[in-house]
Amino acid sequence: MIPDYLDQLREKGITVTSVSEDEVHCLCPFHDDKHPSMSINFKKGVYNCYVCGGHSVEQLFEKLGVDYRPPIEEVEGVSL
Repeated sequence: MIPDYLDQLREKGITVTSVSEDEVHCLCPFHDDKHPSMSINFKKGVYNCYVCGGHSVEQLFEKLGVDYRPPIEEVEGVSL
């Protein structure tokens, strides 16, 4: 799921520094960031910046103008 969004994040100028199965660490696009302070957890559907705070991934992507569509099992509330 994450690789689908990496290119979109990079197109918006976000420097992605590490990627795990469910989480991405990156420089926060909302302030001058020299060290990765933002994590985006796609499984939980949240992001957090240690400087700015955090909200849902959907809100983050809306702010960035990135098309975000949660997996269908999250939308319908069932695991496939």
